[in-house]
Amino acid sequence: MSSKTYYSISDKHARINFIDALVLCETWLKNNEKFNTHKIKNYNCHYINRQSGKKGGGLIVYVHKKYLSIKVDSGIFDCIEYLLVKTICKAENEYNILAIYKPPSAHHKEFLAKFEEILTANIGISNLWMCGDVNINVRDLNHESTKAYMDLLSSFNLQIMNNAVTRSNPINKDNGSIIDHCLNYTFSKEFIAITSTKIQSISDHNFVLTLNIVDSKCNTSNKVILNKLNENQAIKQINFYLSSLNSNTHYPELNMSSHFDLIHNIFTSAITSNTKKVVVKLPKNEICTPLWANCHYKEMLKTLHNLGDKIERLKRLSKPHDFLSEKYKKLDEIRHNYGIIISKKYYLNLILKNRKHTWKIINDLTGRSKDKQAISIKTDDGSLLTKNHDIANAFQQKFLMVVGASNSFLNYDRTYGSTLSPDVSFEFCPISKTDMILAINSLKENKSSGFDNINATLIKCTCNNSTAHLTAIFNKIIAEGAYPIQLKLSLVVPIFKKGNNMLTDNYRPISLLSEFDKIFESIMFDQLISFLTSNKLLDVTQFGFIERKGCHDAICLLLHTISFHAEKGKSVLLISFDISKAFDSVNITILIRKLQTLGLSDKALKLMESFLFNRTQKVLFNGAYSESGEIFRGVPQGAKLGPLMFNLMVNDLSNLETNSQLIKYADDLIMILPLKIHPEKEMQNDVNQLRHDLGLLNNYYAKNDLKLNCAKSKALIVGKYNNSLLLEFLHSSGIEVCEEIKYLGFNIDKDLKLLSQIDSIAHHLNQGIAALRHMRDNTNMQSMLLFYHAHIQSHLMYSSFALLRCRSIDISRLQILQNAALKIIFDIPRSYHTIDLFIKYAVPKRIMSVIGCIYYSAILMVKRIVDCTDGSLPTINKSHSTRTSNVNLTSAKSKLLKHDVVNSGCALYNQIPLKLKLPSCNINDFRAELKLFILQNTNSLLKPNQFSVRNFTL
Repeated sequence: MSSKTYYSISDKHARINFIDALVLCETWLKNNEKFNTHKIKNYNCHYINRQSGKKGGGLIVYVHKKYLSIKVDSGIFDCIEYLLVKTICKAENEYNILAIYKPPSAHHKEFLAKFEEILTANIGISNLWMCGDVNINVRDLNHESTKAYMDLLSSFNLQIMNNAVTRSNPINKDNGSIIDHCLNYTFSKEFIAITSTKIQSISDHNFVLTLNIVDSKCNTSNKVILNKLNENQAIKQINFYLSSLNSNTHYPELNMSSHFDLIHNIFTSAITSNTKKVVVKLPKNEICTPLWANCHYKEMLKTLHNLGDKIERLKRLSKPHDFLSEKYKKLDEIRHNYGIIISKKYYLNLILKNRKHTWKIINDLTGRSKDKQAISIKTDDGSLLTKNHDIANAFQQKFLMVVGASNSFLNYDRTYGSTLSPDVSFEFCPISKTDMILAINSLKENKSSGFDNINATLIKCTCNNSTAHLTAIFNKIIAEGAYPIQLKLSLVVPIFKKGNNMLTDNYRPISLLSEFDKIFESIMFDQLISFLTSNKLLDVTQFGFIERKGCHDAICLLLHTISFHAEKGKSVLLISFDISKAFDSVNITILIRKLQTLGLSDKALKLMESFLFNRTQKVLFNGAYSESGEIFRGVPQGAKLGPLMFNLMVNDLSNLETNSQLIKYADDLIMILPLKIHPEKEMQNDVNQLRHDLGLLNNYYAKNDLKLNCAKSKALIVGKYNNSLLLEFLHSSGIEVCEEIKYLGFNIDKDLKLLSQIDSIAHHLNQGIAALRHMRDNTNMQSMLLFYHAHIQSHLMYSSFALLRCRSIDISRLQILQNAALKIIFDIPRSYHTIDLFIKYAVPKRIMSVIGCIYYSAILMVKRIVDCTDGSLPTINKSHSTRTSNVNLTSAKSKLLKHDVVNSGCALYNQIPLKLKLPSCNINDFRAELKLFILQNTNSLLKPNQFSVRNFTL
């Protein structure tokens, strides 16, 4: 087992030759390019994209992460583009970078006027330096445009830094434009600037690199200090102490708290004693060499500079342009190779199948990267926090503010609670060593450890010696009804969601719990869920965090309910509700009372109270910890028991006597209200029904101390229905009426043709195709296939049974996009026949056609409905014939119900082999066998007009 690094203090010891900032003008990035090909490791990136339809333009400023950098201002005009970035150094001094670009076609006087306006607005900023491409020959001082430009610079005391000026534009021998030159305000020797190579996939310009000499001199070390844990040695030490402890331990005599402290200290002391500070010497390299450079890159850079000097000498000798063009061609070839080196290193983790890094790359390529955490935070009063400790405390204050000051005792209406017979009661039972071993083996090693840095690997590798102790401790917890106070501390990491990353409101708190806490919670969860399931106490309309239920079940029930009402000639009103900070705002007092109504004994309630109350948290931000704070509300997140507690908090919601049907997925709630086409004088009936249901919901959430946020709720009317009174009532209630709504990531429109869902899938497929094109020259087929299954086929699979109601032309649209992606992966020409492609690669590479994905999802959904016993899914009648094991199709007149799973899906289910339909075939075996069956029949699913005949044959 290799050594593991679990934290680093390298930021404190920056190397002397770090390049502080890189500026690039006239990028090739477009507004619709979501994947971040322009990111560079260890640098924060600030950029503006070129305008749609423009061939040039766009600016990027990279600032090393050892500094705080903030995008202050930017603008794109016909005559100029500019980007201003403020950079704060470690020594609290700052400098400002202004990147500018003037298009060649821009009017010179307009450019100068706008440039002067920008300088006037920003010239008061200290340590301002600028660089960019203004397409002006600054060497030709006799030219009128050059003279006007230089006069403007002089009036603002700006000087050109000669060592940053590149050579003449090599594209046209008659063009004397000087590009990528650097300007400095009150010319300071604290900064130097040089030009380096370009990355072919981003721009045809060179980078401008700068180095802050003064700040770099403060950090004289070229070494990085890492704290590394020797896991092998730590495991040996833990096993040694535990084995010596086992022979002298009398478990009944031990106090639970002191016993847990003893075991916990053995682990933490082993981690501390086997964590060593390792000094890593950084490779020496030239100041002008980018940080990602390897030996091959440095050699190419040296060749490039030598070649550039040689071209200059040949030009002075007046060599013909045709002779020089060969040298320029070689120069461009070297620059192109730079991009290949960088890209290959970028995709290395895809080839190695490292799950964490693979998904980071996939999210980067498709524009879903969450690596946008700010290094500064704005407070409510507008001040800027830059120190990590202050930012951590700001997040702590925000997260604790959400949960409120205390758990106030509220009157609870017992009529909403479930009633049980007196002999039905739940108590936590003592466990055996076997139960503890199963709980330990269920830990996931790829999850982050909690505040104590004890990871799952250490616990699993010491399981033989620690099981007896942990079993005794947990049985003591049950007997005493007291949860260890040491396990009530959670480490909270703020994760950016969307919007402005400098505002704390746009971050989600993620709790990191101790691995021991996860073990004990897992055991408590298994016992509690077994009691609730066996006594049928769980709400059948709850699909979130319930075993063998998921998003696809909720979507299936929703679509079937709409189709069922359409069959009766009714329209349907859908309202998707939003509950503000649902998990974090649970009132624990009310939750305990609800657990009591579900049959938990006084002894079990005592343990749950000890588990839920008096919990504390600390916020971790960039290695800095906040002050500890007490949590007064909310259920603990990060393990199994927290989500179950929230489900039980709203478990009695289905007991409300509403006119509408409610479907829940954790805190996601959707209301389905059937609407009749009344005469105009009776339209008030629908309004009254809706008012009644909304009143019940608002009253329920108010009594349970939860906030129903109507401002974020969305409404959709499916079908032909026009009731101005109903629309007015929705508007007065603060509920927005939309043309489509999204529920659990699935788009539903008003006529249920699912065109918006098709558009959404096509959007993700286009993103994937663009990323594959970027990858194909720099990685292998294996990594591209990994990306395909993660980002393309996964979108085709998600609840695709619903696409049975779509038109053939819409399915063909998705099939064309899938074909394009596969042709990129396998490097085959566009003229290659699609059927031949699937015949060759479907089974060995597990590639399923679009129709195959739809059929697979539909048949799998029917299997889930057939096996469902709690009535939470639509009803399907089984055939009495044991010879075929078929299911009966539901009689339907409307198109919506004909193309629902209970019809079209059942027709497909009846066509699969008998061995798959036998009751003895469990869902996992069924899924594997069905996938193989669909893949083997891919050829028959690609016939012309396969999807338009509406008979759905395999």
